[in-house]
Amino acid sequence: MARLTHQERDRRFQLYCDHILHLFLTEGWTSVTYTRLAKDLNLTKSTLQGYFPSNKHFSVGVKGKILPIIAKQLDFSCEEALLSSWVSGIQTNFPFRHAVQLMLIEAQKDSASPIAIQGIERFEQTLSQHFPEVHEKLLEQLLGKAVLILLDRN
Repeated sequence: MARLTHQERDRRFQLYCDHILHLFLTEGWTSVTYTRLAKDLNLTKSTLQGYFPSNKHFSVGVKGKILPIIAKQLDFSCEEALLSSWVSGIQTNFPFRHAVQLMLIEAQKDSASPIAIQGIERFEQTLSQHFPEVHEKLLEQLLGKAVLILLDRN
């Protein structure tokens, strides 16, 4: 089998990352697996492992794309508007809902991926910029509401 050029490998990597993002936005992070990607892309799992050595590396496909999805949904004009837009987003905007779910999934892991940690920190910084005095309280409220909604208890 012929070796891939650097450009072809980069092109394929971007194609695989684009598919990871698509799966994440439409079905959620739990759908992003070696099995699913291999099936959808008509590849072997070992081929995918050449690009993504472990499933933690799938996060490269969504790097830098989560916070814009979250920020676009949210109304930072006041605390009440933020809370309302957060709840509405989880209930009606599936890409937003999947982004919040990913934050919660990564937050509970013993070893969250560095990309996920950076994303959560950037979200916290965004809250701090808009609400410097109460950003920690707001973050707790937002994440608490998210858990209750996702458990269908709100």
